[in-house]
Amino acid sequence: MYFKNICCKTILLTVLLIFAINFKFVNAQVLIQPAIGSITNINSGTDRIIEMIEDDQNKSKDLNDENSKDDEMLNTSNGIETFYPPAEMKNRNNERYTEENSDIETFKKTVPLKDDNDYKNSNHSSKNDRSHTKIITAVSGGKLKVDTGNGGEIENKIVGADIAVVRELKTSSGKLMIGGVVDYNHNSYDNNFKGIDGSGDSDAITVGIIAKQSRDDGVYYEGSVRFGRAKTDFATDNFSDIRYEESAPVYAGHAKVGKIVNFDEKNSADIYGTYTFAHQDKININLSNDEKYRMGSIDSNRIKVGCLMSTKIDDNGRIYYGLAYQYEGSEKVKLHNEFETDLNASGKGSSGVLELGYKISADKDLNLDLRASGFTGRQKGVILQAQLVKLF
Repeated sequence: MYFKNICCKTILLTVLLIFAINFKFVNAQVLIQPAIGSITNINSGTDRIIEMIEDDQNKSKDLNDENSKDDEMLNTSNGIETFYPPAEMKNRNNERYTEENSDIETFKKTVPLKDDNDYKNSNHSSKNDRSHTKIITAVSGGKLKVDTGNGGEIENKIVGADIAVVRELKTSSGKLMIGGVVDYNHNSYDNNFKGIDGSGDSDAITVGIIAKQSRDDGVYYEGSVRFGRAKTDFATDNFSDIRYEESAPVYAGHAKVGKIVNFDEKNSADIYGTYTFAHQDKININLSNDEKYRMGSIDSNRIKVGCLMSTKIDDNGRIYYGLAYQYEGSEKVKLHNEFETDLNASGKGSSGVLELGYKISADKDLNLDLRASGFTGRQKGVILQAQLVKLF
């Protein structure tokens, strides 16, 4: 009898211990998934900024046409040709008069205009060398679902907005665009891990600089860097009481290189490669039941390569479409509790991207760009973006 009581108590304690360990394990795994949502939020802002300082091919073509016309006028306006009718020709012995052209007794006299260099230095050069200021505003929204690699998934509903002021300068090899940008992102996320549902919000605001050098041969390279802060809150919807609200410093940026290949007057291709990075600092989490956790910093290092085709459909409109491959090399976060048990979740993996868009030029100084990006693979979903560019 005594032996049976010991066995029953042992089994009961073992079951309770297993339940307690699993409870803490599940709690901890649920806690770390929102970090994937937070870094996805920051990455969404970086992706939007990458598209903000692209070259306006329609406007460049219009300016080139204007400059070509100016060149033609410059070459044909070296003087004024004055014609004298035969009635005014009294001197038949004039050296330029012959019997062969007696029926067309015309002499040409060229009256020089002012020096060509004066013209070039005044009106013509100002069209080629003038600088511009662009004010760019962009908004986007969409839904992305990420497999966190630990048996769970997180669904991100992202909206964001940016405003940038960019100065466009003429250089000897092309043009340079440089300016500042403010980026805001909001992410409402829902996650699931072994039947435990949770939801929360992440808000991030960053400020930084962007720059792009475009060469006359079609090659370009660009980059950006931003710094700011992100706030994350989270609460479970069932099974256990997990809720917190914390904030942490963040930084993000990108580097991109590509080449524009023009096939004819209407069709071109943008072949590019992009590296993006984002970092959110570690945070300490104190739950209502006095459990304490330390969530490690989370980093994202992403590579994207692709080709974007562009077709001019009329004088003011252009459509573009393309495919890209995207690989997330890190996006991993660890969580430590008082027993120093390391748990992690990750968004690491490959995704395919389909991009479609339409750009319309209301006039030479105002452009509207509409874009849709579809994701499949580790990331699944759609992001929609609208961008307005005003040139001064």
